[in-house]
Amino acid sequence: MPPCVLSLIVWDSILFQVDKPGRYLNHEWHSVHKDWDKTTLRTVVAYPDIYEVGMSCLAIHILYNLLNDDAETLCERVFLPADDMMNVLKNHNMKLTSLESRRPLDEFDIIFFSIPYPLLYPNIVKMLELGGIPVWRADRSDGPLVIGGGIAVVNPLPIAPFFDLFLIGEAEPLIPRMIPLLKAWSKHELTRDELYKEASQIEGVWVPTIGNKAKRVYAKQMPAAPKLIVPLVETTHDRLIIEVSRGCTRGCRFCQVGMVTRPYRERDIAEIIKLIDTGLLETGYNEVSLLALSLSDYSGCEELIKRVATKYPHIPLSLPSLRGDAITREIAPYLTGGITIAPEAGTERLRKIVNKQINEDNILRSVELAADYNITHVKLYFMIGLPGEEWQDIEGIIKLIRKIAAIAYPKQVKVSISPFVPQPFTPFQWKMFADRKELSNKAKHIRAAFKGGRGVEVHYRNPDVSYIETVLGRGDEKVAPAIVETSKAGITTSEEGRFDFHIWEEAFTKMGVDPSYYTSELKVDELLPWERYIDVGVKREFLIKEGDRTDETSDCRIQGCYGCGACEGISPIPLRLEKLPPKGNIAYGRRPIKIATPSVVYTLRIRYGKEPELRWVGHLDTTRTMIRALLRAKLPVVFTKGYRPHPRVAFGPPLPFGMFSYTEYMDVVVSEPPGDVVYLVNRKLPKGFKVFDVKVMPGTDHLSLFQLFNESEYVAYGIRLEPTIIKQFMHTRGIWVNKRDKRLNLRVSVKHMELKDGNLHIRMTMGRLNAFDVLAYLIGRKPEEMVIYPVERILKLP
Repeated sequence: MPPCVLSLIVWDSILFQVDKPGRYLNHEWHSVHKDWDKTTLRTVVAYPDIYEVGMSCLAIHILYNLLNDDAETLCERVFLPADDMMNVLKNHNMKLTSLESRRPLDEFDIIFFSIPYPLLYPNIVKMLELGGIPVWRADRSDGPLVIGGGIAVVNPLPIAPFFDLFLIGEAEPLIPRMIPLLKAWSKHELTRDELYKEASQIEGVWVPTIGNKAKRVYAKQMPAAPKLIVPLVETTHDRLIIEVSRGCTRGCRFCQVGMVTRPYRERDIAEIIKLIDTGLLETGYNEVSLLALSLSDYSGCEELIKRVATKYPHIPLSLPSLRGDAITREIAPYLTGGITIAPEAGTERLRKIVNKQINEDNILRSVELAADYNITHVKLYFMIGLPGEEWQDIEGIIKLIRKIAAIAYPKQVKVSISPFVPQPFTPFQWKMFADRKELSNKAKHIRAAFKGGRGVEVHYRNPDVSYIETVLGRGDEKVAPAIVETSKAGITTSEEGRFDFHIWEEAFTKMGVDPSYYTSELKVDELLPWERYIDVGVKREFLIKEGDRTDETSDCRIQGCYGCGACEGISPIPLRLEKLPPKGNIAYGRRPIKIATPSVVYTLRIRYGKEPELRWVGHLDTTRTMIRALLRAKLPVVFTKGYRPHPRVAFGPPLPFGMFSYTEYMDVVVSEPPGDVVYLVNRKLPKGFKVFDVKVMPGTDHLSLFQLFNESEYVAYGIRLEPTIIKQFMHTRGIWVNKRDKRLNLRVSVKHMELKDGNLHIRMTMGRLNAFDVLAYLIGRKPEEMVIYPVERILKLP
């Protein structure tokens, strides 16, 4: 094993010190492990946020597939470590490593950062520093190339001094064009400067040192869907993601992603169904999410939802981007969980100014339809500080929330209030960011209107955060030193991180940056900094005209082309306005479930296990992994009935976190005895999990696994204890310990204990206490610290 690769022993000594160590393991299904020495180009895809967030980002899977599809290219992944892992790395003078091979970042040829929004900029600095890579491009005479992409880099200037190149646009057309050039550089056929010059000639590539003008590149048609990596731990969006369309033509004047992802493209229904078929089989997921900027604008939305829900009645369907005014009687029965509506403004007048084409009557009608079915809540999104906003618009938000809450009751209404952030390449890119104190007063006024009220929760985003987002989003190279300073001060913007406005203020002051310069109204007659270098395809004249309008501009898929410039001759896909006629009557109150229960069923009692390196995967994550493997193996698993069907699988007593075992059990109800279950399932399990044997039992009338096990045995390997300590423990009548606010007699739980072959064997009754509690008492440390010792649990069927 090369010395730069962390050994399993060293890695274990690190993982026991951090929370959620499963996020740092590399055993996921569909992860790719190539031979380092047999590849020409070694790349790592970096996401500047924690694993659970990054693995929910489809762009990471797309990049990973595109790069690994090339036989001579290796691609691995790295994410922002949580604060506890950062501290461990610093305390042990260790570098941030990739997930797959655990190599330090400075060993790679290329680091691809996918950057979704500007607030993550300090995390980029932190990851480069932890990876042993100089942050400033000018300080890197050798080492990896640092390449940036993603929505945020339509204005790359604030982070330009950190990067060698930027990819402007979509990865599918860009990555294949870049790979030959990057290979030549990795083989030392080009110098760094020669690579810069060559790259600047590729459409969609911006090179900061050259200052060329880069035009956004996009796939003319919907590209092939990536093979999704299936994480071992639960992620933010833990489901099968199917991208049904790209782009949006609604034209909301504040929306950056809607402007810069044009033109609109979509998959046909047959292709989507085929992708779901393949995706469910390859991943084992038990939920599907249809991804689009506005799913309601998909040309066959109702037909798609009906066909998917009918074909997969046992699969919950997530519809995260349905327009709040577009819920119909045909769609409503298939809604699961909550619905999301984004009126953005409280009055029709202001919604016209921002071109939010959604009216109050349709909003209320949609809520009424959805409330008749089994939705759990209604989410509402509003913005404050919008151009043209008056106090009547704030009162309008309150009135609209009350109307919706009255219709939705007793469903919960969750309201999110966010300040307007002017963003590059939008019609409102020239507008100012509102006064922070005024924004705070408006948000507090809205929240106060519902204080103590039933059924409504109001949350608002700190205006200070939006203020910084505006500075970073509209900033230039002068902002870069302040980003570095905030990173040095410990600022992180991950889900587990923190935000400190005073640190940003101090950084701006120290680096001579005037943030008000970037938050003030900008001059329309002057070329904006990002416009000098980046062309997203939407014409400047169109943005100016739209920014001046106070009435609605209809969707070009309805009224025809408005000349925004993004489509380049691509014929727009018409937006179907008419609604499909209802087919039959659907009972109110729940989504129709059509799951046939087999008359004869069987129970598979499966013995499985996980290796020591997977002892950092908790019980719930283990159960998800095993169930997904069963589904990937195409076992005829029976599903429950009800609103959200799930596989009829029952697990034995949970294996304590930090232990491994080869004698865990699960009962699986199937409609017919399958073939060689051991072979079928092991082919679909991630490395480190294994099925050992299976017993087929007719019916389901059996003692549960919890009823079968009254005792468990443990083997703690490599424990050095004097026999007198064990003897003293066994001869003590009462040894009282505290666990989860309970005072328990540890001695009563231990039935037998002895040293054998240098290992400690313990037999205990099933309950709250386990071998870690015994070890903690014997050694004199806390139970949670005992996970450093490899402990095996052994269950024996009676």
